[in-house]
Amino acid sequence: MTRFCSIEGARGWLAWTVVLSHVAYASGIYIKGIGPFLGRTGVGSVSVFMIISGFVITHLIIQKRESYSIYIFRRFMRIFPLFALTCAIGFFCIPLAATVSDNVTWGDKIWLGSLAQEYYTQTEYFWPNFWAHLTMLHGAISTKILPAGPYAFNAPAWSLSLEWQFYLVAPAVIAAGKNYIASLASLMIIAVLCTLYDFQVFGTFPFR
Repeated sequence: MTRFCSIEGARGWLAWTVVLSHVAYASGIYIKGIGPFLGRTGVGSVSVFMIISGFVITHLIIQKRESYSIYIFRRFMRIFPLFALTCAIGFFCIPLAATVSDNVTWGDKIWLGSLAQEYYTQTEYFWPNFWAHLTMLHGAISTKILPAGPYAFNAPAWSLSLEWQFYLVAPAVIAAGKNYIASLASLMIIAVLCTLYDFQVFGTFPFR
């Protein structure tokens, strides 16, 4: 399997950009526009991160040519063990995180306030969040059905749920790309889903 060192380096820079953007939100550093700039940069970095992940997985599927069962098992084992561990640790940290977010005298009050509310909500919906996280599909559930679901236990893990959803459908999408009619049908389906999302047919989600 080809290793892309430049992509690994880019992932590192993107990850640190996201870290700095969260520091800007949490610390209230809004000196000469640095804070808002870091915040916007973090959002863009996440988008680029997703594009890179899409490229890497597509390359893996095309090059390895594994059966779907082997492929999806390997993907599951790559992310679930550490995901489960961090969620368990995150659950026991909820009271502390909620108290800190609710009482700090510095930082973005609106951002920290919404963060605290999400922590309190998690304890009210423990079992629904538990089962959703067990499947790693918590990010695919509308917040109208499961409030704060994408952020429960381990807030950054919303991105892992998104990646897992991509893993599930990627082989089919890539296979469709080999046929003109199937490619066109896939694009139409995506366009319809995006339109339905904009009209909140599926409910409300933090991210598209």
